[in-house]
Amino acid sequence: MADSGNPYTPSFVRSSESQEFEAFWRSIRGGALVPSRADFHPSKARRFLRDLVLMEAPSAVSPTLRIRLTGQRFDETIGVDISGRDHLDFMPQEFHAGVLATARAMISRPCGLWQITPAHLVRGYALNLEITAFPLAAGEQDRAFLITHVRPIGDVMSATLPTQNGLSLDTAVAYQFLDIGAGHPALTARAA
Repeated sequence: MADSGNPYTPSFVRSSESQEFEAFWRSIRGGALVPSRADFHPSKARRFLRDLVLMEAPSAVSPTLRIRLTGQRFDETIGVDISGRDHLDFMPQEFHAGVLATARAMISRPCGLWQITPAHLVRGYALNLEITAFPLAAGEQDRAFLITHVRPIGDVMSATLPTQNGLSLDTAVAYQFLDIGAGHPALTARAA
């Protein structure tokens, strides 16, 4: 979480939109702990579609977070369509291991994740993104997915990271795992 002892570090609180997205995710689970990718139908998520990012979870064969779908407001906010790209392409190399560990924990535990991540945009400024993510279980011949709700919060800031890919994500300034009924992972790596 944000350092509340530092007067220059903002305090972040989970939004009602984040909580409503969790309620939506819980509504598609049926009797399962984690819904499958087949349980997610965009028509049921109309309220959230503009802010959704759907990505493949890393697997033993492919340690990537391939982005499969981005919502229109998300694309407009960052100024570029990143569908088809690897989420890891948008952050410094030193964060990759922690990001992959977090994604794997979300699938294996399973659990959700809430975080605030600074996004540095090619437009020359940065903003904080509130990210709420939950797992979607793999089908018989499918990979597991992470479904995320991403929305900008707060004021714009000066960009400090290079944006050669159109976007650079910094390490999370606040985060917490969300218990969906299986507890929290014993993971100490910072999420991004």
